[in-house]
Amino acid sequence: MLIVFQYLAPIILLFSFLATLRIVFNRIFPVLMYSESLFLTIVAGKGWLIISFMLIAVFAGSFTRGELSPLPWVEFDHITKSGGLVGGAMGFVATLISDILLLFGTAEFIIQESNEKSEIRESEDYPTQLKLIEQVNRRHRLYFAINFLIGVLLMSKHNLLYSLTR
Repeated sequence: MLIVFQYLAPIILLFSFLATLRIVFNRIFPVLMYSESLFLTIVAGKGWLIISFMLIAVFAGSFTRGELSPLPWVEFDHITKSGGLVGGAMGFVATLISDILLLFGTAEFIIQESNEKSEIRESEDYPTQLKLIEQVNRRHRLYFAINFLIGVLLMSKHNLLYSLTR
């Protein structure tokens, strides 16, 4: 069982990291998101994001309790001392995934999955399209602001939510 975990867990974590990067870099490289490539779908498909979102729950609690640091290089150093280089690399990647999703990745995912762009395309005249684009951009900035504030709150040690649940 340990051998399976030793070889399978880094691969699963790598695929989850690639899926997270695919979501985050969609604005820079839109071809990555809408590619029909079977390889890209298998390696960085949206199904791997389930693991990424599960990492948020685990790591947000650990950040709040002070068990883990939200800084990936600190986690790498800490885990490398006890778990070796592979363990340190896995800790680095897992912390990086949770940081990305806690700070801005979740908002990016919500924006991509919403159908707001179809509303803009369906409008008939140009001034209406401009008004819709401005409303959508304002809403997107609000998504990012909320995602960032909640992420910082969850990453801070002994935050208000933690003190309310104790």
